[in-house]
Amino acid sequence: MIDRAGHVIIECDHRLVTWFQRSFPDATVHRHVTFRSNNKINRHYGWLKDDGVPKPDLFIPSGSIFSLLRPDLESFHRPDPYLVPDPERVAFWKERFDALCDGPKVGLCWSGGFITPIRAKGYMSLSDFEPFFDLQDAGVHFIDVMYKDAAEDRAKLKAEYGVDLHDWDDIDRRNQLDEAAAYTAALDFVVSISSSPVAIAGAIGVPSVTLLHKADRFHFGAGIEPWFPKAEIFVATNRAEWPSVPCKAARESTARRLGLSTRTTEKIDA
Repeated sequence: MIDRAGHVIIECDHRLVTWFQRSFPDATVHRHVTFRSNNKINRHYGWLKDDGVPKPDLFIPSGSIFSLLRPDLESFHRPDPYLVPDPERVAFWKERFDALCDGPKVGLCWSGGFITPIRAKGYMSLSDFEPFFDLQDAGVHFIDVMYKDAAEDRAKLKAEYGVDLHDWDDIDRRNQLDEAAAYTAALDFVVSISSSPVAIAGAIGVPSVTLLHKADRFHFGAGIEPWFPKAEIFVATNRAEWPSVPCKAARESTARRLGLSTRTTEKIDA
């Protein structure tokens, strides 16, 4: 869209402004101004005049751009990453992760912050990642990429499985999305349910797998993440398979893609 238009104004959540401006330097990026009135969410556009932004000729919701530019799977082209994290902050987090010693750093996300009965069907417990835990013996270090506090889950994981899930208390991954992007970019891999941590990984080009309790409409029936060239998806074909079957398959893929010598599938299938 930026290539086709004379100028593009991107309106987004305030947490995305610096990240998007770095990623799309030829565009104008501005936070949306939102207020609630009569129990409805409204947007205010006075900033288009007050902040000296070039007057737009056309407006389109970002999700509708696909009807114009992405009519089929081939049109996605599965290109290089399109969002750019702060390189200095990536180096900062990489140094922290490397202090854990050698070995791949793998982010884990098993739940979301917004829980409804429908959303909860696609969430997991941290213990459901058990097929992955033997990768710790191969030198993998697990990193918490959740955007809500998971201290209780991490402590339980350590007590019951002897597995460390590392986290740091000086980052707010819900509200500091640009920092969360740098944090994620310093990882080697992300394993997640369908949630923002794996979307961040996909957008910045970190290899990942997404675990789904059912086929997702965003995959267009193709079994791939069209937006994210380094992502794989693993889907349960029925409720009884969730989450054990996708987890086992994803564990094998993760080990293979990280170049680790995997244990025999006899252990996985036992």
